[in-house]
Amino acid sequence: MQNESNINRRSSLRGFGKKLFLGLVLVSSSAFAVYGIGQYKEAYEKLHDLTVVGNGLPTVVQVHDTNCKYCQALRSRVKSVTAQFEEKELQVRIADIHTAKGADFARRFDSAHVTLLLFNRQGNLTQTLQGVKSEEEIERAFKDLIAR
Repeated sequence: MQNESNINRRSSLRGFGKKLFLGLVLVSSSAFAVYGIGQYKEAYEKLHDLTVVGNGLPTVVQVHDTNCKYCQALRSRVKSVTAQFEEKELQVRIADIHTAKGADFARRFDSAHVTLLLFNRQGNLTQTLQGVKSEEEIERAFKDLIAR
């Protein structure tokens, strides 16, 4: 009888341990998910913040349509080129034409998607690049913008 009681107690403790372990895994997974979502939201908001134009840093704004394969190709090239610049040298933002702010921004500069708008430190539009450009063209334009 005592053996059976000990076996039941150990089995019960193992079950409790498994439940505790699974609960801790669930809680920590949820915490990481919330943290990840928060980080994603913060990065998204920063990338789409168009109010930074004219804040003292050269700024490139890509007028972007998330459903456009040409926009996606341009975005990929811009990301690749941007990696060589520091954030204090150049800021890159996106005007998503599917949002009110992005569409208003594009209209204000009479710009269609698949376009890069290059603004100097004071916020003046200095150059417009339309269409998918090579990484070399993008890099040259970014360096010229920074040098001004």
